[in-house]
Amino acid sequence: MYCIFTRRSRNLIKKWIKDVFIAYQILGPNNLKYLKNIIDYYENANITIAVDSYVGGYKLQQIAESLKKEVKYLIEVDTGLKRGGVSSGEKTLNLIKKLNAFHNLKFAGIFTPAGHVYGFGAEKVKEFGCQEGKLMSETVVLIRNKTSYEDFKVSVGSTPTVWYSAKYPHINEIRPGNYVFYQQYNRKIPG
Repeated sequence: MYCIFTRRSRNLIKKWIKDVFIAYQILGPNNLKYLKNIIDYYENANITIAVDSYVGGYKLQQIAESLKKEVKYLIEVDTGLKRGGVSSGEKTLNLIKKLNAFHNLKFAGIFTPAGHVYGFGAEKVKEFGCQEGKLMSETVVLIRNKTSYEDFKVSVGSTPTVWYSAKYPHINEIRPGNYVFYQQYNRKIPG
C-alpha cells in the first residue's frame, strides 16, 4: 500500500495491511522517532521508505542500526517535472552507490511520482508519460549494468501519465492512486 504519512502507515499496518511504502523522505526529528517506533513495533510489516538524498539515507541508517534491523528503501527519481527526487540516470546510480555503505539499508528499487500534469492537455500528458517511462527504463539499464542489482522494483505513478509510462520496458509496478478508483475527476482528463 502506497502511503505518504507515517501516521497513516501505522493505521494501515494496524488494519492488517502488511506491505507499506512510505513515499516521502522522513527527516524531521518527530517523524523519525515515529518511524522508528513503527519499524520496531510492527516487526511483521514489510515497510519500505523513500529516499532521495544521502542525508535521508543516513538518517534512515541511524534508525535501522539502532534497532539492529534491515530497512528497505526506494530511490525517488525526478523524471523531469522537478516535483522531487534525484535526477534520473547517473545521479540515481551515484546515490545508490553511496547508500551501499549503509549496511542496515537494503536497496529495493526506484520510483517516480510524475504527478502535477492535470490540466496540461492530452499531448503534454502523453509527452510527460513517455518521458517518465523512458527515463525510468534508461535508469534501470544503467543500474543493472553498473551494479550487482538485477531484480528490483521500478515504480511509476500518476493518473494521467501512467497510461504511457507503464508501457515502457522494466516498469514492474504502477502505484495505486486516482486511476485505481477512477474518481470522477479523471473523467475530465483529456486523452
